Amino acid sequence: MNNIKIKLKIFFLILTAASVPMWGENISVSQLDTSGMFISSTIDCYVRITDSDGQPVELADPESSIKMGQLEDKKTVPLTVLGIEKNSESSEGVTFLLLIDNSGSMYEPAEGDPETERITAALRAASAFFSSLDPEKDRGGIAVFNRDFRLLSEPGENFNSSAGLLSTINKPEKEESFTELYYTVAKAAGELGKRAGRKAIILLSDGENYPYFSNTGKEHPVLGSRNYLPEQASEALSENEVTLYAVNFSREKDIPLAGLAVSSGGRVFDASDESELTGVYENIRKSITGEYRIKVRVPVSLSKTPSIEAVLDEEHRDSMTYSTALIFGSGHVESVKPAVILLIAGFAAWAALFFIRLEKEAVHAELTQLMAGKGRGKALEKTILLSSPNTVIGGSGSADYTITGIPEIKDSHATIVRDEKTESFTLVSSQEVRVNNRPVRKKVLNPGDVINIEGATMVFDAPEKTEDK
Repeated sequence: MNNIKIKLKIFFLILTAASVPMWGENISVSQLDTSGMFISSTIDCYVRITDSDGQPVELADPESSIKMGQLEDKKTVPLTVLGIEKNSESSEGVTFLLLIDNSGSMYEPAEGDPETERITAALRAASAFFSSLDPEKDRGGIAVFNRDFRLLSEPGENFNSSAGLLSTINKPEKEESFTELYYTVAKAAGELGKRAGRKAIILLSDGENYPYFSNTGKEHPVLGSRNYLPEQASEALSENEVTLYAVNFSREKDIPLAGLAVSSGGRVFDASDESELTGVYENIRKSITGEYRIKVRVPVSLSKTPSIEAVLDEEHRDSMTYSTALIFGSGHVESVKPAVILLIAGFAAWAALFFIRLEKEAVHAELTQLMAGKGRGKALEKTILLSSPNTVIGGSGSADYTITGIPEIKDSHATIVRDEKTESFTLVSSQEVRVNNRPVRKKVLNPGDVINIEGATMVFDAPEKTEDK
């Protein structure tokens, strides 16, 4: 058995070395975010450009350097790039979930610092990591695992509360001192799957998967007689669009865990003491903030699993698969064709808007931003009256209708022009917006029209016109 493990480790090291470019720049797709696919037919693709040492590289002209395409039936369809920016310059920030191994072996001395228990070094490094996040836009949460998975705090903007919970972590009882590694990854992915944007799991472990049932013969409190497999963890990461970063905190390493991290768009690190662990966390944070977020418009795909490809040059390219079923909010829709899903979802959206209009008949022309889609303001639903000759919609605070939280929206993105004689309203924009899911630059609006501007969803309503008898 030991010989097999040694051979596997050697194989993995060779594989890892072979995947690192010997010169030049490399490109990797870290994550896809398909949350805007149904609303605006867009996907955010997070791309990492690195040098031969794996350090982030900033391109002089990323717009012309990176080409995007969709792979389907062995053909590449070029995709329209709607916007590109560094994660560090984005207002959306990153959602981190830090997972800390709290099995019995974590209370043994750290290999690089025999005077300090591994758990002590891990908690100090975690506290330093939270303090390095941007309180204006990043979100951070923490969970511990052994036999059980325990979420101490959901990812939020109050890092002090998460860091404060680190002191509540105690040594587990003997019955809990196991390592359900793959179950933990799947559970954490599910926690982050509810969120949009860039999201990452950072998992610290000092050993291999050591499941409760197979090592005790007793049923697990949650899993019963099941043992979670790496394949199940991989599916959870893919379906929830989460990147895994694995940190080995001892010489004992779980080989499948490394594969899970790499296949999800993440990386694998080694650390032996608090100093090295703090450096690893900082490396991960800088790697993610140094990525490019590329928004692309995607066509409707008849494939269940098309891929988005990012190309730097002929030798440096990478792709990641997404599920068309994800537009319906779940990766488990396998038997329904994408076209049918679109039809059902479209009908549901139409029905919802229909009932919204029946709830209260419009007395004046008005514009309402719905909870669906992107954009945020002081309220989840915001309505303004269209009483001016020109109503400017944009990201600027001086606009008549300001939409925040979407960097792609211009200061003055579109204007609704009112014709006082006919009491008609016309939407005008210098760039394409979508009305009832059709791209337009100018359109006379009718009551119930759905306007989508870079993911922000609004409904135009007005009193029904009556003809004079």
